[in-house]
Amino acid sequence: MESLIQFANGVYQGETHKDKIPHGKGVYFWESGEFYFGMWKNGSPKGSGLFFDSFGGFIRSKFSNTKAEGLSKAFLANGEVYAGRFKDGISVGKWMKFNPEENRTISGIVRDGEVEIKDFDLVSESKNFKFIFSQGYPQTASLPWWLGEF
Repeated sequence: MESLIQFANGVYQGETHKDKIPHGKGVYFWESGEFYFGMWKNGSPKGSGLFFDSFGGFIRSKFSNTKAEGLSKAFLANGEVYAGRFKDGISVGKWMKFNPEENRTISGIVRDGEVEIKDFDLVSESKNFKFIFSQGYPQTASLPWWLGEF
């Protein structure tokens, strides 16, 4: 069943259960300008999807319990591209980031929540990266549902 549902913080359009709970393919638009397009299960993003922030960036991932899971790619508004693994919405393990201004790719690893850069001449870049991806998701976006507050 296809539905258009108004919520307190946005609107959902897509497939639903007969009781109008998002389930299947759909899109949710937040009043803030962010939106998610992808698969839903019992009212939450679950499965493959795209989340677009209000600054012009987006992340392509699989989602579980509203959080990024597995290999994901984030395309930031400034042109940077990040690829890495996520678990429960947090970046874990190896990652790579491409900076188009420098035409350079850097890589590293996340251990115990700390980012380690393999290319040590970019230490200041490390601080920028940690800010942008604090706790595994882009901080340039307001992501209340990502934290389970949907």
